[in-house]
Amino acid sequence: MGLLSVLWSIDSEDWKGISAEEILKNIKDNPNLEKGAIILLHNAGAHTVEALELIIPVLKAMGYGFGRISDLLKEVPEYNCGLKQFEKSRKI
Repeated sequence: MGLLSVLWSIDSEDWKGISAEEILKNIKDNPNLEKGAIILLHNAGAHTVEALELIIPVLKAMGYGFGRISDLLKEVPEYNCGLKQFEKSRKI
């Protein structure tokens, strides 16, 4: 089918209905927070949008940035080959 499976390395636990501050803490204090980390957030989380207003500036101040999964995979050699095949399969 030409699809790649991508999982997360940090679960914000926003799905539990916790506060924006708790969501931020779950991300900021997570031992998996590093360059290339993938943070799981849900669009239906009760306080996810509010938490993003906290998360983005805090992570930027810590030196982190935000990007697309396809760009992240280009930096990982074992995935880069699969990404090229995926991109070719998606062309019409």
